[in-house]
Amino acid sequence: MMKTTLMNSLIIGAITSAAFSTNVQAKQVTPFTEISNVVSSESCFDGDRDSHEGFITYSLNQFKTFFGRKAQRLTESVLHKRFTKKKYEQAKTLYDCILITYKVDDVLVDGFYLNKKGVTKQQPLLIHNRGGNGLFGRSPIISILSKKNIIDAGFVVMGSQYRDNDEFGGSDINDVLTLVEIGKQVSTVNSESVSMMGASRGGMMTYMAARKLPELKSLIILAGATDLARGLTIRPEMAQVHQARIPNYETSKEALLKERSVIHWAEELNPKTPILLLHGGKDIAVHVSHAQEIAKKLKSLNRPHELVIYPNGDHGLRKNKASVDEKIIAWLKLNA
Repeated sequence: MMKTTLMNSLIIGAITSAAFSTNVQAKQVTPFTEISNVVSSESCFDGDRDSHEGFITYSLNQFKTFFGRKAQRLTESVLHKRFTKKKYEQAKTLYDCILITYKVDDVLVDGFYLNKKGVTKQQPLLIHNRGGNGLFGRSPIISILSKKNIIDAGFVVMGSQYRDNDEFGGSDINDVLTLVEIGKQVSTVNSESVSMMGASRGGMMTYMAARKLPELKSLIILAGATDLARGLTIRPEMAQVHQARIPNYETSKEALLKERSVIHWAEELNPKTPILLLHGGKDIAVHVSHAQEIAKKLKSLNRPHELVIYPNGDHGLRKNKASVDEKIIAWLKLNA
């Protein structure tokens, strides 16, 4: 009887020990493990994404979900050519790509972190603000990894996907502000050197965040909206987004659009913060006049800025990516 009891104890102990060991191994240590308001973090290459085939299938679903009709013709075959197994293995080997979920105003928000593997010294941080609204325009993992040129230049990149029920520049601005505070706590980040970049709606978010963060080293605006009311005269269908997203829009339209339009309060930005404006001359989503008008305003205020217009560039400046990346990296290095 005693032998049986002893044997059972040993078996139970072994099972408990094995289970504990498995749990310890399963709990991945990331740069965010000790940051309190980060609820979870995992590698971009975890789970179904652990193989190239699984990664491609997952990425296709992301593009279909985040871009709807714009991605309807996208196939796994196309993604295989765009993001080959060799590129996948290189990314997995060379970069720490981490998906995070963090808490803001009792709401859970998704975000990401991208850096080189093995980096121990502190580096400047670039916060990236995406375009779109709701699920539309979120950054798929492949798009996150496309920022590797900035990483290779010696920077850390983080970005927010914004809360699901975003207010197009309302309470969701806190998603960006909180991410900055989280980024400053990461051991590989130089908390004294934070810049911010925004594309399209993200440009609006960048200006609004900079209004509250005078310590930002520099701003980069790609096809950013600067005057929402004037924008409606060029692209009236955006009223549908405003009505769906911005609380109290129908009763306070003028005030709410001004609050989101830097053209009305550019003088409140830090006068020493340099601003790089990049825009496509053939942008049909956010007209190039948005960049031209804010450049005039910044010039009248004697603020450091540079305006670069790509004459044949579209909204995403896709055909100009190499030139755009080169300009962004040079700007960051100059102002970090």
